[in-house]
Amino acid sequence: FPDNSFRPTSPVLRMNFAMTLQNIIILVTGDRSLDTAFIGSPARYPDVKPTHYAFNAISMVTEYGIMGANSLTGEFDLDGTLSGLDALIALRKVQDTLNTSF
Repeated sequence: FPDNSFRPTSPVLRMNFAMTLQNIIILVTGDRSLDTAFIGSPARYPDVKPTHYAFNAISMVTEYGIMGANSLTGEFDLDGTLSGLDALIALRKVQDTLNTSF
């Protein structure tokens, strides 16, 4: 979590998982510029303001097709929980992205 706390019994929220995926990509590529690559770009989703702490991470994972919006609402669903299956699919997409884009 942003406050460096560990909460193993808490559900994984989509915004926090996006930040985790961003950190994985930065660690693997060594490209620290990715940490702010989307700051200043327009909001992609109505529920994600450019001032939100996870804005860059959400923009990154959606840009690379790793995570996407809710198909019914068009929102990212910041506080929505992530299923284990969704997490595995996203991790696989990170692997594919790292193999092709970086």
